[in-house]
Amino acid sequence: MPRDRSRGIRGSRRRTRQLGVTLVHMLAYVAVLAVVINLGATLFVAVLRMHDAGTAALDESLTLRAMESELRETVSEGVSLLPVLGEFATSESAVALALPPDAQSGGARYAVLQRLAGDGGFRIRRMGFQETPEGLTLTFMKTYRPVFSALEFEYRGDAATARGVGLRFSLKTGKNSQRPPREHGLRMALGGMGGGT
Repeated sequence: MPRDRSRGIRGSRRRTRQLGVTLVHMLAYVAVLAVVINLGATLFVAVLRMHDAGTAALDESLTLRAMESELRETVSEGVSLLPVLGEFATSESAVALALPPDAQSGGARYAVLQRLAGDGGFRIRRMGFQETPEGLTLTFMKTYRPVFSALEFEYRGDAATARGVGLRFSLKTGKNSQRPPREHGLRMALGGMGGGT
């Protein structure tokens, strides 16, 4: 019998010393886990926003560089600026260029860079024309994607004697942007020489 009593005492001691988790402990763990999950979700959203902003800026930069390259190539191919070409007059909103004649037909070729208003700002359109027996024929047209808050063409002196074209522009900023738009300048010379600022 004494053995039975000692077993009962040992069993009750074991039960009181057993390790376990109380309801208070569980609530504390859940509260800490909720804070950690909340912080993790906030950090994840912030990283996604930074990634989207960086991707948008890179995409805009690449688009702008491609546009600048094509405009520079068009102007550098130009022989001279024309005061008027059909309905287009060389001014702060358009550039009319005489290009070398077509190699195959010998027909006169022209290019026009035009400022278009729309989408709450301005865009640039590039057009190519060729002289045919029927008159001026549109052979190429491309409207570039970036939207500008300000856009104008510049010339030194009279358009008929100018040897280059300047382009001043400011990219349109987003609705929530804290910074004012930054002004850019592009200088393009006729006849294969050019430089940017």
